[in-house]
Amino acid sequence: MNTESSRIHKIIVLCAIFVVVALGSLLAARFIGGSEKTSEPDVYAGLMLPVPSPGQPAIPEPRVVDSLSLEIPCWSCQESQGWPVRFQTDLDVLAPLGTGTVNAALWLKEFTKDDGRRYGEMKEMTKRLILRKDHWGKVLPPDDPLLKEAEVWCDQAEMRFYPDIFPMEGLDSRLPNLLFPLTLARSWCARGADSSDDSSALEDFRRAIRIGRLLRQDDLFIINDLVGLACIHLGARGIYERAQKMGDSDLALLASVVLGEVAPQRLMTSDRITILDLSQYLDPDSNKKKMVRMTEGKVDDIIRTAKTSPDRRFRGEAILALHTLAERGSGDARTRARDTLKELTSVSDPLLASYAAQCLKTPITDDMFEDMLYAR
Repeated sequence: MNTESSRIHKIIVLCAIFVVVALGSLLAARFIGGSEKTSEPDVYAGLMLPVPSPGQPAIPEPRVVDSLSLEIPCWSCQESQGWPVRFQTDLDVLAPLGTGTVNAALWLKEFTKDDGRRYGEMKEMTKRLILRKDHWGKVLPPDDPLLKEAEVWCDQAEMRFYPDIFPMEGLDSRLPNLLFPLTLARSWCARGADSSDDSSALEDFRRAIRIGRLLRQDDLFIINDLVGLACIHLGARGIYERAQKMGDSDLALLASVVLGEVAPQRLMTSDRITILDLSQYLDPDSNKKKMVRMTEGKVDDIIRTAKTSPDRRFRGEAILALHTLAERGSGDARTRARDTLKELTSVSDPLLASYAAQCLKTPITDDMFEDMLYAR
């Protein structure tokens, strides 16, 4: 497994600490990007974009909802199979996004691994982490300057990395430094848990939820989505525990409904990625070259996901699988995969269209083949 895949593996393990141990099995959540690449100034010009002033955005009050009319999404019901893997409960009931008009990714990109202008600060930050004995884990001190600086950035309404900051480059697509926002979320929640002021505590928990919501906006990479989901889980858990102490049963109920949607999204992510897993269909051909041999029905599942999934990240995963089949598939699967990729170059989503086009023109070497299958 390459360096970048190893780094992402570690991030997923960290997420597992705060979501559930089962998230470790979601290493099947292979993302569109992956391999380590040395950046070039013209390729990653987005990293050099200036960071504008974030202003002082307003934070709307949580949306009022009648707890007696609150619906609990049935993720175990048949109709959920067609749902996007997102919260069915409006998260505005717990933590509305802020009204800031600056793209929060412009700030977070500064901490990108290796070549972010403030990555050195990120490394120094890790020396200030405090290991707690409770479920919040390693956190920053409550008055840490980076923690304070981050507050206004999680109050923005948007966080978009692609394609303006990081270009889509297939297996070489860059990722933000996901350990940083995850550490921020943990630290806000720990600070909130320690606060004697209910209002301040709730605001810290809501910050964790907001940064998680922002991380899920691009909907391009499964690991970004899982880290965002972990942040939301942390904040909702904090609100639930504080609501219990406050004796606020309505707020505790709202938080518990949100918490109840976390595990189904994790499990459905695992299920939808498993459908796209090609590693179990490996078979050497007559020349002892590894090929992928799968049934027509399985190929249908991959093509259907690539064309119709309501989640962009799963369509991207399916495109990755089609790329593999187009290069290493057996028989009719190879032709069908290549034809589907050609069709996908014309879809309305420019990022997915670009990714499909890139796959068509990128040969898969033996090393790439092994990595694409086993980095899962």
